[in-house]
Amino acid sequence: MYKALVRSRIDYGIMVAGTSSQNRQRQLEAIQNGIMRIILGTPQSTPIKEMLLELDLQPISTRKTWLGGRYLIRIEKQPNHPMFQPCYNLRRNPTNWKPNNTPALKLATAHTIMAGLELFREDFNAQRNEPPPWSEIPIIIDYLHISKRDAQSNQTRARALFYE
Repeated sequence: MYKALVRSRIDYGIMVAGTSSQNRQRQLEAIQNGIMRIILGTPQSTPIKEMLLELDLQPISTRKTWLGGRYLIRIEKQPNHPMFQPCYNLRRNPTNWKPNNTPALKLATAHTIMAGLELFREDFNAQRNEPPPWSEIPIIIDYLHISKRDAQSNQTRARALFYE
């Protein structure tokens, strides 16, 4: 229930806030830690990393970076998306931001660069012209070497093809 009700709202808030308020991020971490203690019934002395592992959760800062990277990857595949051009510009023409004012997508962009992910390439449209791998390749069936019209007009030749 925590993941569905609480974390989804925290995820939305941290993506909008970016790094504007480190104090609020620490408060959210404290709230998440308190909820983890309630869920697990553990005392205050239990290390936070162990609780995160037990509940399969991430620290809020890690989650923010992961969500931003996932969003960038999704936007990169949709060139008609309204955020495509701003994300493209953010990747190709990086700007300097004040330390307490950096948008979450800027941090995610930096992490995708460090990870070696080639997002928003110049040849984006060129790579999209080939058919997707799941599309069917047209199969050319030319076993008889005669068209239907020729077979109807010259039936003896068509029959001879079957007896070869």
